[in-house]
Amino acid sequence: MTDENQPPRAPPQTENEISRGPRNTAVESADGRPLPWVEKYRPERLRDVLAHEDIIKTIRRYVDRGQLPHLLFHGPPGTGKTSTILAVAKEFYGSAVRTHVLELNASDDRGINTVREQIKTFAETTSAAFRGNRLNFGAKTSPQASQSTSSDAASAVAPGDDKPAKLSSPAGSEENRVPNPLSSVKLIVLDEADQMTTAAQNALRRIMEAYARNVRFCLICNYINKITPAIQSRCTGFRFTPLASTALSGKAAEIAKLEGMTISPDGMETLIRIAKGDMRRLLNCMQVSHLANPGEELTADSVHRTLGYPPPSEVTKLFERLLVADFFTCCKEFDELVTLRGYTIKDWVQAFYERVIRIEWPVPVVITFITRLADIEERLAYGASELVQLHALTAAFFEARAGLHAAVAGANAAARAGGGRPITNQGSSTNKSPSPHPVKAAS
Repeated sequence: MTDENQPPRAPPQTENEISRGPRNTAVESADGRPLPWVEKYRPERLRDVLAHEDIIKTIRRYVDRGQLPHLLFHGPPGTGKTSTILAVAKEFYGSAVRTHVLELNASDDRGINTVREQIKTFAETTSAAFRGNRLNFGAKTSPQASQSTSSDAASAVAPGDDKPAKLSSPAGSEENRVPNPLSSVKLIVLDEADQMTTAAQNALRRIMEAYARNVRFCLICNYINKITPAIQSRCTGFRFTPLASTALSGKAAEIAKLEGMTISPDGMETLIRIAKGDMRRLLNCMQVSHLANPGEELTADSVHRTLGYPPPSEVTKLFERLLVADFFTCCKEFDELVTLRGYTIKDWVQAFYERVIRIEWPVPVVITFITRLADIEERLAYGASELVQLHALTAAFFEARAGLHAAVAGANAAARAGGGRPITNQGSSTNKSPSPHPVKAAS
């Protein structure tokens, strides 16, 4: 039969086809529709993962030696936990990733039935060892070939080489090659494992012990204290810290160039400050700002306006206003500003916190003010009324004003006793002054 008469072949499986649970996210959209940048720029290889060089180097060494333990990745959101383990899976398993990797979002599948059924079923079945995976992590040779073959398989792959590594042997054949001991071991990735119930974690503990020859687990969580000690003791833990500002800005500049964006220095600084070490948040903010301001340069003002964060100019204006106006006027003006601009009270709490820690108020006043901010933030997290908390935030300023008045009165008394010059006001809004504004008597 000629090539013209042959039926069309099915397209080969891509490395992005990873076995998943309810959350099946492909890196490329099959119908050509645009993807969220979080998925569009998700790292495909370990070398593309941002920062965390020590963690990546350690995991490479584990896989190279065929001694991968159960893993526990923990840390804040958007720091590369899921991207790292998926990159490991794609590089190691190659085209076999679909049959060897099961990814579940534990926040959706967190009950004991999922552990007993879906996870146990996947773990108790064995997989045949495969050869010629993408990077041949830890590919070993027979004793006769060990003298001429590096024990570190990663060194057999040049950076950027997408072809399977071919390890040399004395006879120059494939007969002396044996697969990595991990090539027959499958991988289960449990994302958001801190949302699993205690009963499910107890059942998972027994599965991790019983099927250690067949499968390795990688648990991913934000709060490690919600993982039972029994699970923690069976895993090797890695903490993913928030990404440094330099790493975020470098990646943001690279993506901006690919997307044809222009970002001003103050706009970039604002994006990095809002991201707070979270790459996922940074990409979402960049995409929203780009779509809302097509063809325009992103500045600090446009970023604040698009994302709904109060700009520094409004923070300064309101901060100083709350230190001089009477209580009911402050409540009215604050309420109108929040309603008109659509800002959240939580954003104002964070903005006032970032400002007060840079001002040289008396320490007792700062301590009390930050405590009030923390109380308001906690009540908001539990669903308290935003209007009530807005007035509580205003009241915190009046409490701070009383503390500042007391500090001035004490300083004046000490100055008079020592024959010095009394303090007539509390200075300006610079960082060198004891307060941000002259304080008038509260009504």
